[in-house]
Amino acid sequence: DDRFVLDDPRKKIKDLEFTLEAKQKELRAKRESEQALNRSLKEALQLLRPLQMHLQEAEAEKKKLSMELEAMRQQRTNTSAGSGDVDHVNDLEYAVTQLEKENSQLHDALEDMSQSLNATSHASVT
Repeated sequence: DDRFVLDDPRKKIKDLEFTLEAKQKELRAKRESEQALNRSLKEALQLLRPLQMHLQEAEAEKKKLSMELEAMRQQRTNTSAGSGDVDHVNDLEYAVTQLEKENSQLHDALEDMSQSLNATSHASVT
């Protein structure tokens, strides 16, 4: 009987040591995973910055062309425009349309990347 009493606490200690070791391994793996995720998030943010800058530049260009286009339209309504002016207005209208499409695509891409980053960062917390 005394032997059973001594063996039982030793078994519990071994079981607890085994459990502790398993939890420590889990914790190390989780930390490594979080570090890898943080590196990935930093890389993704570095990719987002040039995209955001390009979008800002494209929006500024679109605004400039829109203003120029509006000035040309005003000039056309005030005077009878020559064919060169009409062609220039058409070119500006086309450029503004293309920039609007590009900006829309860039906005969508930024939104998708931001949502992806948010989902990834929330997943790492849980």
